[in-house]
Amino acid sequence: MIRLNINQFVVVILSAILFYNAYLVIDNLNRNYKIKQFVKIHNNHPIDKLIDITASLDEFYRVNGQYPQNGSFDGVKSCWGQSKSDWILDLVPEYLSKLPDIDFPSAPCNKQILYRSNNRGYKLIVHDPDDFDIVKRDLPFLIDPERETFAYGFWSELGIDF
Repeated sequence: MIRLNINQFVVVILSAILFYNAYLVIDNLNRNYKIKQFVKIHNNHPIDKLIDITASLDEFYRVNGQYPQNGSFDGVKSCWGQSKSDWILDLVPEYLSKLPDIDFPSAPCNKQILYRSNNRGYKLIVHDPDDFDIVKRDLPFLIDPERETFAYGFWSELGIDF
């Protein structure tokens, strides 16, 4: 049995924390690189729009200490929430010039970019996209864990279960 004094124990714990944090940073950089490469290859992809919205949501949170709140999955068209052009309240124009739509306005309400938040967390997804299998293959970490066969996107830690 290995015996450590308190100083050795603290060094071991701090080293483990440091290595774990380094792993998280490298993993995040790798994910960001994969997303940038995917968007570069797939011009005008919905993920590009999600990135812009997510950056605006993060800035909104930094300034206000919460995310723009709504009660359900809202979008330009939504089967599960409100359908409206300002589907993320308070984000436009201060944080984002305009909210994008999915590029095919005639698409049904189940094939849209949707947003939900309780102000502590959020989820932003592309619901039932035609390119789901491509995104699942190339960027599996963007697959919504609550909709594993038909949605991808971004979410905060407190929004993952929406």
